[in-house]
Amino acid sequence: MRKPLIGSGTALCLALLLGIASAGAGELRPLDTGWTFARGDIEGAESRDGAVADWQKVDLPHDWAIAGPFDREAPATGSGGFLPTGVAWYRKSFTLPVEDRGKRVFIELDGVMERGGVWINGMHVGHRPNGYASVRYEITDHLRPDGENVIAVRADTSHQPASRWYAGGGIYRHVRLLLTGDVHVDGWGTRASTPAITADSAEIAIESAILNQGQADRVARLEVTLTGPDGRVVGVTKGQP
Repeated sequence: MRKPLIGSGTALCLALLLGIASAGAGELRPLDTGWTFARGDIEGAESRDGAVADWQKVDLPHDWAIAGPFDREAPATGSGGFLPTGVAWYRKSFTLPVEDRGKRVFIELDGVMERGGVWINGMHVGHRPNGYASVRYEITDHLRPDGENVIAVRADTSHQPASRWYAGGGIYRHVRLLLTGDVHVDGWGTRASTPAITADSAEIAIESAILNQGQADRVARLEVTLTGPDGRVVGVTKGQP
């Protein structure tokens, strides 16, 4: 396979028929520890300086509602376990090492229940009403390379009753940073399918969207690795020059 030339600011969709599959790009850094949490719709909580509140130290994943108290009159009703609902805020500070300057930085949140809003250094970067959907937001342009950066997340479960079962509240899944170059795999831009399966083998089709967010055309090569259930790498394929 020839390496594709990717124009500046464009996306290229690559379709590969391979005997192996799995795709990934960039460096992932867990962001689960060292958060603070407070209940209530706190004015100014999204700002860099934050606001006065009953902030508590927590690590993620974190479900604030499960702590109760139980209440027969809770708006969530019995379907929500008679547990509390409402607005809660989460905050975390971090710095970027010198070697990360010039990289593109994304934040990924696997689950915020619900109506999750995200701010970086006081700048709103995204909102997702669905509490079961993961999100990825680019935060590159809002970061301070030479100082402290502050993430703030607002979670709102005040619209009740909202479910047929207990859904929890807060950032109930993992959070991480993704660092890439200007050329990278688009978020959720890789799809794998199996057009042919027999008792002994399977043909796997990989389709991956690659973005070039730089100012110049670039040459890119897609590498695909297959990892078995035991974690062992059983095959690698890469585009040829």
